[in-house]
Parts: sequence; C-alpha cells; structure tokens
Amino acid sequence: MGKYGIHETHTQHLRRTRSSGFTLVEILVVLIIVALTTLITVENLTNFKRRNELEAGATALSRFLDSAPQWAKDQHTSVFLIWDPGQGSVEIALDSAGTSVLDHHDLPKCLVVSPSTQVVYRCDTFGRAFLSTGSVMLQTPQSVLVNHVSMVSGHTLPHIEYSLTISPLWNVALGKRILG
Repeated sequence: MGKYGIHETHTQHLRRTRSSGFTLVEILVVLIIVALTTLITVENLTNFKRRNELEAGATALSRFLDSAPQWAKDQHTSVFLIWDPGQGSVEIALDSAGTSVLDHHDLPKCLVVSPSTQVVYRCDTFGRAFLSTGSVMLQTPQSVLVNHVSMVSGHTLPHIEYSLTISPLWNVALGKRILG
C-alpha cells in the first residue's frame, strides 16, 4: 500500500480531493455570465420602458387633438389649438392668443416634438381645420412627429417615430414608423 492508497498515484489523489469544490476560475466565469445577463436584461427593460412612454404620450396627444371638434360644437364657436412645444404644452382655447383656455395638455418631458415652433390651428363647429385665424381651410394634412428623447440621441433601438396628422376635416391620425 502506497502513501495515497492502493495503486493510487499522487495525481489521482489530487483529482479525488479537488473534485469536491469549485476553482476560482470557474466561479469568475459564472459571475461574468451572470453580470452580462443582468446587463442585457436591464438594457432591454429600459428600452421597453422608453417605447411604452413614447406610445402612451403619442396616444394621449392624439386623443387630446381629436377632442377639438367636440369643444367647438359644445362652445358653438371655433376653437383654437395652440401648439407650443417650447412650453411643453398644447391648449384648446377660445382665442388664438390662448387667453381663454378650455383644455390643456402637458407633453411628457421625455418626448421630443417637431416642428418645435409654435403653431396655431383653428377648428370650426363643422370640424374643419384652418391655419390660425385664416379663412381658407387647410389644403393638405399637417403632421407633427413625436419621438422619445433617448431615441433622438440614438440610445434606444429600434428607433420608433410617431406621426400625428390633422387632415383638413380635422381627422387626427396616429401613425407609427420603425426606422431601424
């Protein structure tokens, strides 16, 4: 009988005694795999949250814009949609200056809207759309693009863009486009 048992070599003895635990390398490999999986999961959840914020914001804005003809009918006069992305809001008012506000919608801070300049539309009691106080109806549909801040800066993929289009007969259409 040898030092390590019957017919057992030193190498066989080491294999038998070391098989009951994990090496440092094995533990590090498992920790790296767990860390990478966590990183990928967190990034996917963040992108999912951003896409949901964008969709919810665009849908709420679409509903708000769609309410203008009803406000005009209820007030028995034209109402003005005052679009001011610089202030982060959209208002429905009785005048183009926005002094008699009937309804107000704040845009979520996470959304980017273009064009970024103030635009005023008028909706009469028949649901026709006009640009500001003009007497000529809109000739072509007017569109507004809505994006998430992180999608504009390229941090979220795929890049999704919503368009809100107001037709000459004040039909608000919400469109979704995946850019990449």
